[in-house]
Amino acid sequence: MSKKALGKGIGSGLDSVIRPDRQIGVEQKRDMRAIKTVNPRITVYSPVAASVLTHLKNTQPNFSKSKIACEILEEGLKKHYPEIWIKFE
Repeated sequence: MSKKALGKGIGSGLDSVIRPDRQIGVEQKRDMRAIKTVNPRITVYSPVAASVLTHLKNTQPNFSKSKIACEILEEGLKKHYPEIWIKFE
C-alpha cells in the first residue's frame, strides 16, 4: 500500500501518525480517539493462518480464533510500531 493511500479521505489524524515529525495538537488527539471507536474490526487475507486457526478451533475446546488473532496482531504491532501504538493506547 502506498503512503498516499493510507488514511486519505477519512478526515482523520492519521497524517500525524504517518509523519511523526509533526506535533500532535488537541484536535488530532481527538481524531485519534475517534479512530479508536469507529469500527474495531479488520479483515486479513491469509489462507494458511485461516487454516491453522480453523484446525485449532476444531481440535481445542473453547478455542477462540478472534481472541488469539487479536493477541498475535496486537503483539506484532506493539513490537514493530511502538511509537504509534502508544498514541492509540
